[in-house]
Amino acid sequence: VACWGTSSSEELCGRPSGAPTSGGETVSGLALATQLSLGLLFACARLGDGSVSCWGSNLDGVLGAGTPPRARLPVRARGLSNVRSVTAGLSHVCAQRDDGSVWCWGSNEQQQLGGPGPGRTAPAVSEALSVAREVIAVSTSTGWLTADGALRHSDPTFRPGDFGSPTTARRLLSCGVGAGIFSVETRGGEVICY
Repeated sequence: VACWGTSSSEELCGRPSGAPTSGGETVSGLALATQLSLGLLFACARLGDGSVSCWGSNLDGVLGAGTPPRARLPVRARGLSNVRSVTAGLSHVCAQRDDGSVWCWGSNEQQQLGGPGPGRTAPAVSEALSVAREVIAVSTSTGWLTADGALRHSDPTFRPGDFGSPTTARRLLSCGVGAGIFSVETRGGEVICY
């Protein structure tokens, strides 16, 4: 994994805050990264061994490793193995394991961890998301598809069909980093963002 730019919270390349990079610097400890997901001032990577490592600001416990204020280098999210996907919102992260279970951590201000309750500084299974076939974290929310393709959302006021969304979908897609929305690909191939 390589990165470049100016770091504002040590989230980039393991450099001190404000230290620019000219491009292509390797992030230490991520030689076997198979997936990346970016949040607000932090990043997480799924590694080839099925674990998840995160680095950057640890606001709301998004690194999943307890309570260090930040980590210049990637730290392993506690207790995760056999992870098949990881997805980060602004201040929360969800990881789906090979057994289908979904583990989330970070802020739960908008019930993005799957239901009411406090935020978490380490991964914990989300019972509400146990029916998920696919999960995506965006902004301050989490969306998921059930095995039969039904669309669900962490906002308790969301109802399938809201904002022009279909009631079923083939897969979830991101509409962009920080957009606060996600999209669905319908069974007919149409893509709808909301």
